[in-house]
Amino acid sequence: MDRERLGRVLGRGARLAARTAYEAVDAATSAPPVRSNPRRPELVNEPAVPARPGPPVRARRTAAPPVTLEATPLLRAAKAAGKGFASPLRRASRALWLELTGCFFALFALSFGLGVWHTRAMALSTLAVERHRFAAFCFLTMVFAYFSISSFVRARRTSAAG
Repeated sequence: MDRERLGRVLGRGARLAARTAYEAVDAATSAPPVRSNPRRPELVNEPAVPARPGPPVRARRTAAPPVTLEATPLLRAAKAAGKGFASPLRRASRALWLELTGCFFALFALSFGLGVWHTRAMALSTLAVERHRFAAFCFLTMVFAYFSISSFVRARRTSAAG
């Protein structure tokens, strides 16, 4: 991933976070909402005088609306910034992982290739065991070389997709 694209993504996330923080501060410094009972602001719809004597009437306290995690603008901005930062990071780490596994597969292919080189003279012998060993080394060399090459090709596609 190039630096220019990463800078744009991080800049966009920072601008969203700053705008959301500004809106949150603006909402926090605005005037409080008007209550229905000015004598006791925490009580709403409290009857002034009970209709008949009896057990004391409990006043209902207003329940604050449930705060969901989706409702806060700061959290939305943090999610947007996280997505803007995590997506390129995930892509780069995937490409790095594919290259690392490609290197390991190449090491195995190299070691099996050395086995092919050492058993090449015995492949012409009349013993079936030696021919099978040579064939197994050839097969494993080709398989791990394929894994290595395909891993590097996938890493290149992953990094080029961004």
